[in-house]
Amino acid sequence: MHQGLRLGRPWLALVLLAFCLPLFIGLGIPDLETDEAIYSFAVDEIVAHGDWLEPKSSPSTTTVFLEKPPLKFWLVAAPIKAGLLPHNEFGLRFVDVVLTGAAFVYVFAVGVILAGPVCGAVAVLMLFVHWPLVFAHGLRTNNMEASQVLCYAAGVFHFLRWSAVEASRERRLHAVGLSLAFVLGFMTKFVAALFLPFTLGLAVLAVPRVRQRFFGEWTLWLSCVGLILALCAPWFVYAHVRFGEQF
Repeated sequence: MHQGLRLGRPWLALVLLAFCLPLFIGLGIPDLETDEAIYSFAVDEIVAHGDWLEPKSSPSTTTVFLEKPPLKFWLVAAPIKAGLLPHNEFGLRFVDVVLTGAAFVYVFAVGVILAGPVCGAVAVLMLFVHWPLVFAHGLRTNNMEASQVLCYAAGVFHFLRWSAVEASRERRLHAVGLSLAFVLGFMTKFVAALFLPFTLGLAVLAVPRVRQRFFGEWTLWLSCVGLILALCAPWFVYAHVRFGEQF
């Protein structure tokens, strides 16, 4: 596998240059529409008033947005609030394109695992040319899709590497990587993220070697569950205490 990644570096450079960098072209030109406008309103309110724990739901400046956890709003608002990005359409979409680029790299890496670097590059190409995925409420907009695609791509990659490597330290790192990928998805769009552990759980049950390794490292995965709860639970507890039945 490591040899495959080394041989795939020229293909990875191609993916970055041909598929990741072009996502930034014209990023600030389209107007904000539908859900993107709603999410951008929440970011605007955070930047203006610091409502980090209680993002506002468009068009009200008092109604709290409780449909989804606020991680995506935080990721977009933080660099704008810090002055690292402009407070305009480009700045509102920049994080999504960065997340998309990371997802493309993970998709490429999964392809390398499955059938080599050509497979990885073609897999990314198939995503890049799929217009609805990229443009229609998609990866280049301030929505939730880029986070979810990265959640799944990173989660699958780290699961495959955990199941394959022999070094215990490296397995622990990939288990943590999978956990953080799930946190990203869950704290962005929690229902959609639940399909990741469900799918990987089916893989564990279906492959005897992976099943044996998984149950042999139950303490590692229990620790990962603890990490996930530690990162996800506080906002849910806060929202439940603060808003009760409304939440």
